[in-house]
Amino acid sequence: GVRHHIVKDFAESPNNHSWAYANKRWADGCNMDGFSIRVAKNELLRRPEKNKILITLSDGQPNGPSAYSGTRGENDVSEAVMETRKKGIHVFNIFFAEGKYERDNYLPSFQHMYRNKGIISCAPKDIGTELLRIVRRELK
Repeated sequence: GVRHHIVKDFAESPNNHSWAYANKRWADGCNMDGFSIRVAKNELLRRPEKNKILITLSDGQPNGPSAYSGTRGENDVSEAVMETRKKGIHVFNIFFAEGKYERDNYLPSFQHMYRNKGIISCAPKDIGTELLRIVRRELK
């Protein structure tokens, strides 16, 4: 069973208590990222804005039931990213981890899943700077 939670809908007020909601829920090691990317793609396609951007956040590889983990999960994410980009939606991934070793170890998987494009791999404190740099470069 996959559960997809919307923390804040596009039309909601910024004061919708999303911070409290986000702090009371957690993924608990089962994230089928390809599924979530497809749900977000479909939601974005219903939006009227001309330019659409999807930013995913991850602290590791997709990890679902045994049939979804590893290469199958990575391939599913890669396919979902390609489907989303073909619809004209820019996809960026923020892969965060405190340690450089962990980021370097998982980077090849993220390069495969996101097709060497739109990947921000850094310590959490550097996310803002890196995201801005990558978005500026890729949206030229």
